[in-house]
Amino acid sequence: MKSNFEFLNRHWPALAQIGETAENCLYSDSHVCVFKIGLFAERLVQEFLVLEHIAESETDNMHTWCYTKKVDKGKE
Repeated sequence: MKSNFEFLNRHWPALAQIGETAENCLYSDSHVCVFKIGLFAERLVQEFLVLEHIAESETDNMHTWCYTKKVDKGKE
């Protein structure tokens, strides 16, 4: 069976592989599927940052980013 993510192979083979793995695990192990889709989303954002020439954030998660913004607002 052809993967729904196969079209990504030409330019983003890593995304295609992660998506296909998630797709293959959908019914046999839904927890792995959700984990792989999370990886897919993270990789997709990294690819967008590269395409748009945007530097990756120094903070690695939303909690850290929000806390940093809250602390910065208190300094103003």
